[in-house]
Amino acid sequence: MRIVLGLLIGLIWPGLLSAQEKPRPWMDIEDCPAKHPGPWLKIKDTPEQAQLRKELTNAGKIVFASNRDGNWEIYVCNADGSSQKNLTNNAAWDIYPRWTPDGKIIFFSDRDAKVKMARIVNQLMESVAPVGPWHLVRYPSDYRGSVAEERDVMPGCGIYVMDADGSNVKLLVKEARTACLSPDGKWLTFERRGATITRDLATGEEFDGVRRYFGLSRWPEFSPDGKHVLVASMGDTRGQTPGALNLMATIFELKANARPAGPFVNVNTGALTLCPRWRPDGQGIVIVQGSRDTRLQAIDLAEKPNEHGWLDGKTIGLATPADRYIHTFPAYSGDGKHLAFSLSSLHFHVREQVATLGYKPWKDGNQIVWQELCVGRAEPGKDNVWIQLTEGGYANRDADWYRPR
Repeated sequence: MRIVLGLLIGLIWPGLLSAQEKPRPWMDIEDCPAKHPGPWLKIKDTPEQAQLRKELTNAGKIVFASNRDGNWEIYVCNADGSSQKNLTNNAAWDIYPRWTPDGKIIFFSDRDAKVKMARIVNQLMESVAPVGPWHLVRYPSDYRGSVAEERDVMPGCGIYVMDADGSNVKLLVKEARTACLSPDGKWLTFERRGATITRDLATGEEFDGVRRYFGLSRWPEFSPDGKHVLVASMGDTRGQTPGALNLMATIFELKANARPAGPFVNVNTGALTLCPRWRPDGQGIVIVQGSRDTRLQAIDLAEKPNEHGWLDGKTIGLATPADRYIHTFPAYSGDGKHLAFSLSSLHFHVREQVATLGYKPWKDGNQIVWQELCVGRAEPGKDNVWIQLTEGGYANRDADWYRPR
């Protein structure tokens, strides 16, 4: 569980690499073998996949992050995977992109940081401490991504905005990541050191974007109508055992000034819940569920809780068999009929391919996990057609689908 949690909420706790240090051959991080192993899954469309790709020809733009150029960059492509373009072309880490309502792109970058985020524990995953209330997180003795180090790194990092073609890059807020702009463009909600903060873009005022006692919250996202905010959270931490793992999706009602109104709903599915995203109609969400062979679970908010008080939801069957793949980082199309997601192979299906290249074994939390960007039908409860948009064998993740307003 700890390893895959690191993959999903990964890149949260960066170690340090001086800007003067020479980067490794194919990626600017430590512990990177000299040779990249190459693709693990080639694009080879069946007739059904070819038809889906054709249907997606005019289905909008997808923005995502990729490390194919030796560091994290922001890319954009058509929904069928065509016309992939690097928008940032910067030596910095540029990651976590999101479209704005008016068609611009916000993203995280360390481009103005004196200390860069390139040194992480392994290629695509972080070895994280047990998740718990922020002030109660415990770190292993050999773990270098401490709170003190993050204080050194984060002041120069922040959320930036740029035009859809990569021009006119501007800093929006420092010491922030995984951000989302409100539908009216007035508010920016983002993660800062494990908490959700909201900023009034007109005045610069910042405030707690969720309720007190929620000691950990990730991936904040405004609802399509701007009246709620969705996060992956620990829930109310009062009375909980320090360090207890209880990540779930939580929805907070908002006042007109974007502050939490008080009422909230914990969408507990009885399993680890990560990367929650709104359905375009605002009546449901999609989550990443599980800690090993993760799956995409569609949750209708009108669903009645089961006998345990959980919402069961329905699995969106894409790459099968499910015990071979990891599905992560989902994003709905504007009409809600399709999902972009990242697909990885489970470690034991590729370990022989990478072992001879110097990649550390999975048990140490250091084996590379490829992430190919894919798109599939979002119908729950059945096996759906899906296609690959990338095939280079690098990491392609954090997709967001433009929804014109």
